[in-house]
Amino acid sequence: MLAIIDLFKTNLEKGVYLSIYYGENRVPAQADFPFVEVVPARTEMRNNGTNSMMNDFYITVNVKDTLKAFLGEDKDEEIIEYMQEMVKRIEARTDGKPDSDTILGVLHDNLKLENNVHITDDWEIDYQVSEFNGSYILVGSVSFKASLISLRS
Repeated sequence: MLAIIDLFKTNLEKGVYLSIYYGENRVPAQADFPFVEVVPARTEMRNNGTNSMMNDFYITVNVKDTLKAFLGEDKDEEIIEYMQEMVKRIEARTDGKPDSDTILGVLHDNLKLENNVHITDDWEIDYQVSEFNGSYILVGSVSFKASLISLRS
């Protein structure tokens, strides 16, 4: 998890995200937006032969941003515009490859997180809008699996 947070701190455009959290920030202040959360969802462990153990880490990266409470009369159109911006931040692409300054691009360009930890598969990208404190929150999520093979002593 810390390797992912370090990747985002190094590779995401400076000043775009105000904070990067380990875990979910359930009670953000209005001043905290936009921010990134690196959330451990679950871990699975299994034997992989006689001398090694496979650990699968399921991770979700959320980007949360607020739509100001003072939206105009055409809220639906404004929400669509903000959602399009969120999609660009998460997964903008050039010639089919995720741009290196997006959430998906940083992960795609760094499939090897550590010496023996690799992002493997099960990518899922999701977007939603929810209410928070009289405003709307946009959430873009990238979920994936990273695997660690460790030798048993």
